[in-house]
Amino acid sequence: MQWRPLLSFLAKVTTVHVVTYYIAGMISFSLILHHYMPGTGDRPLPSYYKDLNDFAAWVIPAQIARGILLGIALYPFRARFLELGYKGGLAIAGLYLLIGQFACPGTSPGSIEGFVYTRLPLDFQYAVIPEIVGQGLALGYLVYLWERFTFRPRPVTV
Repeated sequence: MQWRPLLSFLAKVTTVHVVTYYIAGMISFSLILHHYMPGTGDRPLPSYYKDLNDFAAWVIPAQIARGILLGIALYPFRARFLELGYKGGLAIAGLYLLIGQFACPGTSPGSIEGFVYTRLPLDFQYAVIPEIVGQGLALGYLVYLWERFTFRPRPVTV
């Protein structure tokens, strides 16, 4: 196995994930979610969210790890995403959103499990969806565009 293509793809996915996650999170926090955070909002969810100071140092390392895992999962399909043209970005976003968020087995807000198993208010469950969808679409298309720009398929030898 050649490691360079894998490591290059992992670096791209991780970079795009961290940047889009951070930007989407900052926009979402400033426009919608600050109402729900302990110490900053008028409708805090203290039993769900930690104080911002408790997790701020772990956000970037956690998202780097998440980006690497996403890259590992997407790597076997990268050539197929490129064959799909611009629909390849939608395919990446669809996998990320449908499997990674809405149908995930964890009880995260905005997921099926989150609606069923948590006592989080419905307005909060719906409030997180624009951030998730926006970040997922940006991730899908930026990974697709970056990979399309740099991907060189290996010639098939017989």
